[in-house]
Amino acid sequence: MYPGAHGDFRTRFFETPSSAVVRVVERGPSSGAPVVCVHGWGASVYTFRSTIPALAAAGYRVFAIDLKGHGLSAKPMDVGAYTLAAMSRHVVELLDALELGRAPLVGHSMGGAVCFDIALALPARVERLVLMAPVGFGRVNGSALGKLLPPPLMDPVLPYVVPRTALQMTLRFVHSRSAGKQVSDEDVDQYWAPTQFAEFTQALLRLVREFDWQPAAPDRLRRLTVPALVLVGSEDRLVDFTSASSLVAQLPGARLERIDGAGHVVPEDGGERVSAMVAEFLGH
Repeated sequence: MYPGAHGDFRTRFFETPSSAVVRVVERGPSSGAPVVCVHGWGASVYTFRSTIPALAAAGYRVFAIDLKGHGLSAKPMDVGAYTLAAMSRHVVELLDALELGRAPLVGHSMGGAVCFDIALALPARVERLVLMAPVGFGRVNGSALGKLLPPPLMDPVLPYVVPRTALQMTLRFVHSRSAGKQVSDEDVDQYWAPTQFAEFTQALLRLVREFDWQPAAPDRLRRLTVPALVLVGSEDRLVDFTSASSLVAQLPGARLERIDGAGHVVPEDGGERVSAMVAEFLGH
């Protein structure tokens, strides 16, 4: 799994109170200003494969987390382990383990909602906020479907009923139409790899049921005090960002940018364009 044996990455595993073992991938000078990247549902640090080296080349010390339930991190099955509050607490535990008192957070999709929640609750820990196609700034299409599946019935069989071709189709859907035609075998392999763990698919379903996927209320948005950059794809078919402008307008001092030709996976579809925008924003 990414980054594999690349010598310019450092991979460490931390034990945290809420999730046992968590993988963190690091790149960039040890003296650089820290940046923490938080991926979305069903993903891993692989989502930031363009962002990590770009920010490291700009002099940042980049930390990318495999959230609990994902990648090579632990996949706890406790009830309530995957609520928004639990996921936010999980990331704060990682910040503590990394000894990062304050750092910019870069969150994609579900990870964006987690980073936003941390910025509201603990603004002193968040220097700047980059939200890529963030949950909470638009309505998630079909998010209620998983809630209809009763855990006792589906959990035992889930690891055996999700074919690789279904994942390939999903990747084509969440990317832009043009980028979706170019989803590589490596992309499918990287997103498919965690299915070797039976708990992975079960953790994803628990997230669908327990996490808060609804758009944030305006009064909640107005509480943000951290500078924020919100990036959404013009071809996002997973989250409807039609009202993103009005929602972002509630954030004091925030900036919204629409990435032409990008789908939901903004850091992948946007590539160098998005990485440059992030580096520029963090450098202010």
